[in-house]
Amino acid sequence: MRVKYTQKGKFENASKWLQKARNNEIKNILKTYGEAGVTALMEATPKRSGETAYAWEYRIVENSKGIELVFVNNAHPELEVNLAMLIQLGHATGTGGYVPPVNYIRPAIFP
Repeated sequence: MRVKYTQKGKFENASKWLQKARNNEIKNILKTYGEAGVTALMEATPKRSGETAYAWEYRIVENSKGIELVFVNNAHPELEVNLAMLIQLGHATGTGGYVPPVNYIRPAIFP
């Protein structure tokens, strides 16, 4: 018994569809981790007024290298520096003092 298989054309449409399905699955996974990460960051952020703690959000960014999950803190956009990073890394004050760092971002995101 002889079997013959021939194929004409290209699989571009099928390949595009499979890539899109794969990206949607990855985005759903990243969305789950993004929501969990925002919750962990909110809980871990030191709270004086709560503005920094409640300003966390995540973004799913597509670029030429793939898909990336990015956490952003938009507290106090009027400042030229990221307040969340000042808390994480410590900083000098305008009156000559120093605020020591509080390591809260890495422990919140690591798990």
